[in-house]
Amino acid sequence: MKLPLVKFKRGAYITVENKHEGDHFYIIRKGKVNSFSSISTDFSSLKQVLGPGDFFGVVSSMTGHPRLSSSYALEDTDLIMVRKQQFGYLLQQTAPLALKIIRSFSNELRKYDEELTNKTIKEKGRKESSIDSLFNNGEFYFMKNDYNSAAYIFMQYVKSYPLGEAADKALKNLELIRQKSPKAIESLKLVTDIGINREYNKKQILVSEFEPGYEMFIIDTGRVTISKVIGKEEVILAVLKKGDIFGEMALLNNEPRSASAFALENTVCKAVNVKNFESIIKNNVKLAINIISLISERLWTIYKQLDNFYFSETKARAYDTLLTQIYKKRIPIK
Repeated sequence: MKLPLVKFKRGAYITVENKHEGDHFYIIRKGKVNSFSSISTDFSSLKQVLGPGDFFGVVSSMTGHPRLSSSYALEDTDLIMVRKQQFGYLLQQTAPLALKIIRSFSNELRKYDEELTNKTIKEKGRKESSIDSLFNNGEFYFMKNDYNSAAYIFMQYVKSYPLGEAADKALKNLELIRQKSPKAIESLKLVTDIGINREYNKKQILVSEFEPGYEMFIIDTGRVTISKVIGKEEVILAVLKKGDIFGEMALLNNEPRSASAFALENTVCKAVNVKNFESIIKNNVKLAINIISLISERLWTIYKQLDNFYFSETKARAYDTLLTQIYKKRIPIK
């Protein structure tokens, strides 16, 4: 299968923001492309100069949504055009491309997630380190008598930071939990791990905010709540269902989790990490494409949510929100 090469003269537009332009994206073979957007946030990746080896247009290609950015050739430019149905072939030939795309998306999702959280939830008080915050998260659930979640978090603290300032206290708390609720300690062993498949019981914690993250998850069956502890309250950010993903920002960055996840009912997930991702691409291209499609959908949605904050009129924000939902539900509009 040969991927077509398309040429653009200097100054020629390649993509136009908010326009449906088909199911393709581009990889730059030669030349430079200026990518820009009306989205107002200061650190948008949609505003940059791209060169050979860079890609653009993946999000709209994989989701079928309108373009998030416009682009034009800064000089005579040669581009490889990749249609969605050709993506599997491309990944089999160049697996590192998938890793590059997901790494780029993970970085962007983390930035935009943080900005969106700052705009929707006003956090007060000094910023603590992730290490301190992880222990405090355990204390929060311990005080709520949610010993299963507290045991998991204290155990993650001890495993990740054995020399941490609160390591001794975490161990003492684990002993207290063992005395108060032996089943909570036993629950740490309940995750059934069969290859990339993980099984969780109702109310079981899957990951904790602030713990180091190495995997992303795809929900096969069941539902999962995503939450953050803000002050003295637990705030539910989302309820995810079959086909949804979470933890994607930790897949390649190995950075602390930005939220906690709990099984709302008995749940089965696929756990994807750096070690098994390349083999997944080689052995199950459809799953790899599904992962990138799901991340693309999440990225497109969070861009639109964030951009909505910059509308000055309430009516405009309402119309924009409705339009975003129409696009997400694939409702055709004339």
